[in-house]
Amino acid sequence: CQQGLQDDESLIVFGFCIGGILGHSILEQAGSRTGNLVILDGHPANSMRRISRTRRVIGMTRAIRDAARGGRIESRLVRIGLDRFRAMGLHQAGRIEQSILLYRSGARLGLGPLSKDDWRGHARGVRQHDLPDLGHVDVFRNHHEQRIIDGILAA
Repeated sequence: CQQGLQDDESLIVFGFCIGGILGHSILEQAGSRTGNLVILDGHPANSMRRISRTRRVIGMTRAIRDAARGGRIESRLVRIGLDRFRAMGLHQAGRIEQSILLYRSGARLGLGPLSKDDWRGHARGVRQHDLPDLGHVDVFRNHHEQRIIDGILAA
C-alpha cells in the first residue's frame, strides 16, 4: 500500500518539467497499481544524454535569466531544478504499467523538442495535449492550473 492510500485506490501523479522523471519513478515502484502520470513539459531522463554539453549550458543560462524576470520564488525553483538536472543524465527510466498524459506548453524547452514519442516505450500508453498559448511556467504564474487539473481529473 502506498502511504495513505488503500490497495485498490488509483494513483495519479503530476510532474512538472524535471518532476516528470520523479513521477515516472514513483509509478515504476507502484508496479501494476492503477493510475496515471500527468506531465507538463517534462522530458524522459534519456533526453539529457542526447544533447551536447554546450547546449545544456546555454539552456541552463537561459532558464536562469528567464526565471529572474518571474521573481525570487521562480528563480529559486529554477535553481533547485537545475541542481537536480545533473542527476537526470544518470537515471535509467524503465517502463510503467500506467499511461502518461503529456501536457506540452508552447515554450521552447532547453532539452529541445518534446512530444509523446519521447515517452513512448516508457509507459503503457501516451497521450499528448498541447497548450500552445502558454509558456513553460505560465500555468502557475498566470493561474491556469485548472487547464491541467481538468486533465488530471479525467485521467
